[in-house]
Amino acid sequence: MKVKELLEAKEEQHGRVNDVADAVCGMWDIFYRSRNYATMSRVERMCVHMIMMKLARAMSGGRLKDHWVDMAGYAHLVVNEIEAHEEDQPAGFGKQGI
Repeated sequence: MKVKELLEAKEEQHGRVNDVADAVCGMWDIFYRSRNYATMSRVERMCVHMIMMKLARAMSGGRLKDHWVDMAGYAHLVVNEIEAHEEDQPAGFGKQGI
């Protein structure tokens, strides 16, 4: 497969690169200003970045189950990270949510 064909196939799956970039960079702007950003581990931050990327792709491209499965996987990694370090978390982390 030639590069042009590969890029066209990826655009069909994930959306136009400019649309994905606009969506994900907008989410990153909010993320970096969030109250909890400074308290998050590197694993949590990485997973949030990946979830935002997958969400931007889901919003911009085809309706692929893989985007949603991947987001669930990254969210589960954050749960594991929080559970592994609950004693190190600030007040309110690791508590029962909705």
